[in-house]
Amino acid sequence: MNYKQEIKKNFLSLRTLFSFFIALVIICILLLNINFLEIINIIKRVYLFYYLVAFLLFYIAIIIRNFRWQLQLKNIGYLVPYFKLFRILMVSYFTNCIIPAKLGDFMRGYMIRKRYKGSFTKTMGSVFTERLIDIILLVAMLTISGSILFGKKLNKDLIFALIVGYIIILILFIFLFILRIRTKFVKYIPKKIMLIIDQAEEGIIGSIKKKNFTLILLYSVLIWLCEITSLYFIFISLELNISYFLSVFIALSAALLTAIPITPGGLGAVESAIVGILIMFSIDKNIGISTAILQRFINYISVLILGGFIALFGE
Repeated sequence: MNYKQEIKKNFLSLRTLFSFFIALVIICILLLNINFLEIINIIKRVYLFYYLVAFLLFYIAIIIRNFRWQLQLKNIGYLVPYFKLFRILMVSYFTNCIIPAKLGDFMRGYMIRKRYKGSFTKTMGSVFTERLIDIILLVAMLTISGSILFGKKLNKDLIFALIVGYIIILILFIFLFILRIRTKFVKYIPKKIMLIIDQAEEGIIGSIKKKNFTLILLYSVLIWLCEITSLYFIFISLELNISYFLSVFIALSAALLTAIPITPGGLGAVESAIVGILIMFSIDKNIGISTAILQRFINYISVLILGGFIALFGE
């Protein structure tokens, strides 16, 4: 079975259809009591130049993500040409947009194994490390921006979001700890499973060598700055007087929700976060909806189009 058949099989599953139903319910609730004509007028008044800058920054973030993953794969012995790796990355993002549970991440391991005879488990180890670095930075920056915006009066929703973030980090570190102490239980673990565990650890630890860890960390910071600034330019394109720290808070809150893969690409949840936080800061709901539409056109619809094209017509 090739990756196109794998995507089709999972897309037509009951799990995926149910997740889209959940997303549809959330969006329908979000759209209650709004003025559609006003939203259309707001979007029509967007300053196109600033919106295109937002678009560009989002894809610069993806380009940097690809450089980072290429370096991580090189660290574990896989030399994959940049543009071929970019196609794999875009197919994985496309898959995450149409299938829940972050199955697009597993597509990366599947395609590296099929095309470059790499280990699926080692590749997934590099993806695990990438996600761990991302979520640590995300939660740290969210904590800082939330503290600046709210001071000591932290909002209940923020506290909940941070608790979720810290729980995810804790789970990931528990998984790492179990990997490190596995030798104590080696006599109880079948050899085939132990081989998989060894490869996973090699992918996780080996993908961030000391000699280039600083570069990987720099890539990670630049990725988040590009994504945050992309949202900030959407606010500028709408002539909204939104501080950069609020842009940080909104962008990272939305990103944290995509880390909980209940719906494909965080569909419904991300839009609710953007609108809800803007309303919290006394921004009109119609403006909030307009912002969410503009932001999701960049990081959801455009990924569907470009990733889908690559998935359908790529090699």
